[in-house]
Amino acid sequence: MRIKIGYNWYDVLPGQPIMIIFSEEDLELIKGMTPEQNALVRFATDDPVYPTDEDRLKWAYPPSEPVMWNNVENQELTEQK
Repeated sequence: MRIKIGYNWYDVLPGQPIMIIFSEEDLELIKGMTPEQNALVRFATDDPVYPTDEDRLKWAYPPSEPVMWNNVENQELTEQK
């Protein structure tokens, strides 16, 4: 498992566990994911730093980082309310 927060990546390592608390909406999104969709990206609805889908895609899949998941075009952006 890898988690990206801001521009920092976090890996599960010995002595460095990761915990994610999912909302009911998150769980519904995860249930509907196909095997090819292995990344869940969430943004705040009123995020002034990433106001458009284009801005959000640039953050989620920057050309400077290796793609860590399959079929980027199948990934969906969802807003956290």
